[in-house]
Amino acid sequence: MRSSNDRYATNSYAPGRSDRRAVGMEPPARIIGFPQVQKPSQRIRRIGQVAAVLIAAGGYVHLCLYRHGYRVIPKIGVGFLLTVIASGILALGLLVLRGRTNRLARLAGIALSVGTLIAFALSRTPAGLFAFREMGFQPSPQAAFAVLTESGALLLLLGTLLMDRTPPRGRVTQA
Repeated sequence: MRSSNDRYATNSYAPGRSDRRAVGMEPPARIIGFPQVQKPSQRIRRIGQVAAVLIAAGGYVHLCLYRHGYRVIPKIGVGFLLTVIASGILALGLLVLRGRTNRLARLAGIALSVGTLIAFALSRTPAGLFAFREMGFQPSPQAAFAVLTESGALLLLLGTLLMDRTPPRGRVTQA
């Protein structure tokens, strides 16, 4: 039985958030937490950020090798320095840019990774790259780390471009 002083007795009263806490009418806490579904653009952005870190790590490896002797090798030293500069600019671009400019940064990141991997492969051939030859994964472990970071960045950036091209699930496209 409600009294006339009971604020819930009339239909005109709607309890506010603070009233619900006081009365204990707060909805129960979630027991199982499911991750929120991200929009495709958010997913692409997150993957691009991971690729930026990988490109920056590859640039850092090239910087270390440049500082420890590669700078005196004709043409190769300049190539390493350009890779360091391009890696820094692209990593920053992948983190900061949005929209079409981010897509261009991702394409440039793919070009940098492919170019770096091709140069790595050419330097292991009998003819070498600009008459510069190395064997296997020497210098170790920098060579292996550079191949892993550049390959990872390449795969992630290619994945983001594929995600850009595919329509989201549930959406009907017209031909």
